[in-house]
Amino acid sequence: MVNRHRLAEILRPLAQQIATDEQLRQQRAAAFAINADGSINAMAITNVLPWQSQPWWLPGATTTGNGQGMEFPVPQNILVKRIDVRCKTGPVSQNLIVRVRAGGTTVDTVTVQKGATAGSSSGNTSVAAGSVLRVDIMQTGGSDVTVVVHYTIDPGVL
Repeated sequence: MVNRHRLAEILRPLAQQIATDEQLRQQRAAAFAINADGSINAMAITNVLPWQSQPWWLPGATTTGNGQGMEFPVPQNILVKRIDVRCKTGPVSQNLIVRVRAGGTTVDTVTVQKGATAGSSSGNTSVAAGSVLRVDIMQTGGSDVTVVVHYTIDPGVL
């Protein structure tokens, strides 16, 4: 029969190998954040990255046309999360329709309903580095328009 001291001596190494709940949580978090090859898992960091914003100011009454206002050259691969459109004076007779595009590809379209002063869209549209974002007015309405594109780094290409 094994005495208590001998049993403690046998089980001590096993007991030392048992991790606490906190140690297990930290191990799971590290395994998610760091890939097997030692690189950082992009999905582990993008949720904590702040959104960035790129505004356009279109003063006066809106007119239809492509490439209204300035152009924004995209410095790195981004993920467009939201587009906001606001008018100081909202559209009266018809909706204002604003399109944001990268090159020839539509990122998203936002409508400000007649009688309103704001509209927005949300999504997860990838835009490649080197692309140029432009604002197009597809249908006029309202005046003194601000368009803001909110984005983060695109985790799919890190």
